[in-house]
Amino acid sequence: MKFNILKAALVAVFAVVAGPYSSSIAFAGQAIEGRGVVEPARLFAYRLKPGDIALELYVTEGSRVRKGDRLLRLANVDLVSKVVGLRQSKIWYLREMENLAALDQELAEEERNMARIMEQLGKPELQDGPTATRLKEEKRKVSERLRTLKARKENSGAEKGALREAMKLIDESLGLLNKQLGALDVVAPFDGVARSVTKDAESLTSPMMALEVRDETTLAVRVDLWQHQIPYVKVGQKARIYPDFYGETNLEGVVTGIEPPMASPGLRDFPKFPVTVRIVSPDSGLLVGMVVSVKLAAEEGRDESR
Repeated sequence: MKFNILKAALVAVFAVVAGPYSSSIAFAGQAIEGRGVVEPARLFAYRLKPGDIALELYVTEGSRVRKGDRLLRLANVDLVSKVVGLRQSKIWYLREMENLAALDQELAEEERNMARIMEQLGKPELQDGPTATRLKEEKRKVSERLRTLKARKENSGAEKGALREAMKLIDESLGLLNKQLGALDVVAPFDGVARSVTKDAESLTSPMMALEVRDETTLAVRVDLWQHQIPYVKVGQKARIYPDFYGETNLEGVVTGIEPPMASPGLRDFPKFPVTVRIVSPDSGLLVGMVVSVKLAAEEGRDESR
């Protein structure tokens, strides 16, 4: 009897001192109540990161997806620039390889030219005169080209080896970059439904929301509880959920998470902690976005595990 009187007095004192927070004060054995919005127990949301370019969407609003399904094809400005640069370098190296491959043909052609000139210079009627002068000048030019081509041919083996090694490194780098570009594709982390899907991939820029995947087979409610209530709440604690449209009907739930406040309150304010309650009643009839009431029985004593 005395305890009940003392308890009532304490509640009255807290009602005066706490003002708008008086309904948030929790005592062991009392019910803790809150209201929240029904949401998927699992939610995956993707926002474009800096440098991302959305190329193609593979889903539309309401599409059902399986784990691993491709949702969005992406590219990255920096990675694409590196790929373009390496491909241009490879083209240059390939042209050099083609030039080396044509070296033998050029050398054979100049040797035929030299043989033709020497044959003409061997004719008695071409020993003197303008024709002989022209042939001798042509012979000098062909001799210079032959020396250049022969010197290059001597070094062509090492040059070809260096070019092949450079192209091998380029191919390896391109392979790694292509894997990175492939890894940029966004895939579904679990079975669910695509929601909040943007209509046009080309209009997406960082950090815009591209899409969400919701597991709507398992629902939860997130309620914000005052710091006075949190010591009497723990993960695994049972809860009752009361849909407004069900009258006295209530559903079963269980606490699955207690998160820190989204923002640090001032010294004059009491923080609220988001508490997630998973709905365990089958065929609850609830839909994402509905507002429901949640009631938990305050645990006897504080949760010492936190």
